[in-house]
Amino acid sequence: RFELAPGFIAFRIFLLGLIHARLGDERALEFARRLDAIDGHPRAGAIQNLAAAVRAHWYRLQGDDTRSLASFQELDLGRVTYQEAFASPFYSLPYERLQRGLIASRLGELEAARRWLSSLSECSVYDDTLVPLARTALEELPEAPPAVAG
Repeated sequence: RFELAPGFIAFRIFLLGLIHARLGDERALEFARRLDAIDGHPRAGAIQNLAAAVRAHWYRLQGDDTRSLASFQELDLGRVTYQEAFASPFYSLPYERLQRGLIASRLGELEAARRWLSSLSECSVYDDTLVPLARTALEELPEAPPAVAG
């Protein structure tokens, strides 16, 4: 009998959560809870990022930008090494960074939007397909007000 390593199980749960979120099925949140429950794994921090991403996409697809952004804010790319982020979109989360920037923009958090949209050329080759979308979104942001000299 073939058994998956715990890391692959986490990726499977993550992808199932994303599918259920896309389908509008509230079971997406159960998949996020299952990811949160994975304990003792050497990449537990990265798995927590996957759980937060599932929740963020669920709320985003339900039209709740505020809760989606709050869930995206649970993401901590410092939980993964540069080598992990460079080697896998599961660790660098490029689509999640793009969505976080777009939602921040919609909610008027322009500095955060600029930071996250600009991050799409810094982590991994997996970012490359999203860079044109991020650049377009950056160009559409209103200009930052000039700094006031004190």
